[in-house]
Amino acid sequence: MSGQLIDKMIDLIDDKTIDAAGGNKKCFLINDYALLKQSFVKDELEKVMQITDDLKEKGINVARILDFKVLEQKVQDWGVDRDVTVSKGYVLQERAKGVPLLDRTNWNSENERYQLDYLNQIDSIAKENPEFFEQFVKGWLEIEKVGIGIDPSKAGNFMYEQGKGINFIDLELLDKKNDVSTLIYEQLAVILNLSAYYKCYPEIQQAAQRRLSTILDKYKGAILEQGIDENILNQIVEEKLPEFVKDSEQQLEETPEQENSRLEDIINEHLIQKEGRNKIGKDDFKEVAESSIEEKSATFKSLKNAKEDLERDDNSIDQGELIW
Repeated sequence: MSGQLIDKMIDLIDDKTIDAAGGNKKCFLINDYALLKQSFVKDELEKVMQITDDLKEKGINVARILDFKVLEQKVQDWGVDRDVTVSKGYVLQERAKGVPLLDRTNWNSENERYQLDYLNQIDSIAKENPEFFEQFVKGWLEIEKVGIGIDPSKAGNFMYEQGKGINFIDLELLDKKNDVSTLIYEQLAVILNLSAYYKCYPEIQQAAQRRLSTILDKYKGAILEQGIDENILNQIVEEKLPEFVKDSEQQLEETPEQENSRLEDIINEHLIQKEGRNKIGKDDFKEVAESSIEEKSATFKSLKNAKEDLERDDNSIDQGELIW
């Protein structure tokens, strides 16, 4: 390790604001790099560096650790018969492309725009092809197989790159490997973005469930390709996600009246309302619900076109590159 690049990055953050923080880490984003100021155990970090290099060569979407610099060290008691030298310093990583799959930075249960952004993201994921989900499942399994893991509770450890895949960051050595059931539920919690789902308004939950049910079906196909017993998968879904089982059964028995109500939800969730613009109210929804199938289709298309016009004008959904 020459240290030239990391030294240059450290010099660049003198007057720079922190871009993200979590736990004992502070993150600075500089072009294609992420510089983290944090505590670490040197020999463990070196192992993760080697493993992420190997995973990258296999085509797994991981952010490699490029270098590190120790500023100070201290011996700490880490339990029975174990003293560990903990370092404080900088770690230089590749900057992961995409947007956080579990972005809770701006979460506010009263923030309607955040909830629309959430629906837009899971709508995008629901439209991804089977290969996208296979890459996600296989990548995670490969990561666990070599003895490192990802904390599924940390926002942004999974970066969603539309049409390409999910990038894994912040990998750490595992104390023990997860059993199959735990691993499947963690993957479901991430790919279904359950942390956001359970905080949504009830009406948003209803709209989200249809998209998440599609994501769940595609995930099932991907995990079964890896030789996982379908009975284990179904049991986990029934025990942990009963609402999605009910949602699937309900869609099979949908009446015309329920279909009308669902259409109203679809129109409502897709509208991006901007101050100063005309808003579509309940009377408009009632007219749509009472019209014929052909008229509903035409009305929905016109509303969707209007929504797309507002998006182009507003340009408020940023698909830039972030980390965490």
